[in-house]
Amino acid sequence: MRIPANPWRPLLIVCLLLASGFTAPRGGIGGTGLARGGIGGTGVTAIGVIQRFGSIFVNGTEYLLLPTTRYLVDGHRAQSQALHRGNAVFVEARIHDHRSLAETVRVQHALVGVITAISQNGRVLTVLGQTVLMNRATIRGRTAPNLRFRVGREVRVSGLPIAPGRWQATRIAQLKTQHSQDASFLIRGKLTAVHGHALVLGRHLFLSTTRVTPPPGTYVLARGVYRSGHAIVTRVRAATGLLQARGRRVLIAGYLRATRTGWRYEGMTLRGPVGITAAPGARPSFFVAVRTARGTFAIRRIVPAIPVMSYGLARVSDGASIHRARIDQSWMRAPHNDRPDIDRPFISHPALTHPEINLSRPPMP
Repeated sequence: MRIPANPWRPLLIVCLLLASGFTAPRGGIGGTGLARGGIGGTGVTAIGVIQRFGSIFVNGTEYLLLPTTRYLVDGHRAQSQALHRGNAVFVEARIHDHRSLAETVRVQHALVGVITAISQNGRVLTVLGQTVLMNRATIRGRTAPNLRFRVGREVRVSGLPIAPGRWQATRIAQLKTQHSQDASFLIRGKLTAVHGHALVLGRHLFLSTTRVTPPPGTYVLARGVYRSGHAIVTRVRAATGLLQARGRRVLIAGYLRATRTGWRYEGMTLRGPVGITAAPGARPSFFVAVRTARGTFAIRRIVPAIPVMSYGLARVSDGASIHRARIDQSWMRAPHNDRPDIDRPFISHPALTHPEINLSRPPMP
């Protein structure tokens, strides 16, 4: 006997799906220029520094780390525990029902290599011919207590590009006390010139054993090995292929450079309305841009001279933001600490493991 279809079944399924969804705190979009409602499914890419963990805070916005979130470190698959406060990242996310949901988190190190010089009382390092600046906000991850940076030691640098060959470090982690003769290295920057078996990255000349296909002027990621103390490039690829989606909103915290053709950020050309101001080469800015049909990025909003490690997090608009702000202030008062309270993300977000818990109004401390 054929069982008749139940006309209420589709409605019942929808109700069950809605009941199984989780709720998360409102807010957390302070400083980004994003509206709080009606953005269902909008895609965004955040380029900035990991400021905090709850899920993950970048440019003042909290992005929820989902069970399906992918993690990559310099192009290699990784786990969430590979994330650290101060890492420079690309976060590809979607905004849905007041929440920013991270789909992919890409850690993009500026340099991995050996320190060849130290100056200005330890505040400036030279790594792979690049100048690395440190300030009080720079996080120093070390392999042993009270271990200072010294020439010959291998480090991993996260930072913001000020100009070709010049970086403002947001995190520096020391890898080994002494590097081996065949240690590998990584460098991200502008390919200035190519001369046969040599290439110039920023202002530094490297020997190369590979054919370089990106043209000069391209921002690249180069890998290689040390041989008899010399850095030899073995692989080169373009590093600007992550922002190709037309119309996708891009939220960036970094240093802008003024050129004849407009603002520049790494390999990106940005154009904005007449009268837009920034602080190129002096302090980082926060800006919202959208990729146009011509391949450039149109600036929709800009906020000059921001502190990248805390921008947007001090804003208070509702109970949830007040709750987070009180927690955040514990490390904002001491930005020079080498070991923050939370250096890595929690294992999981409570809303993901316990969807029945309503986090829209967390209890006040």
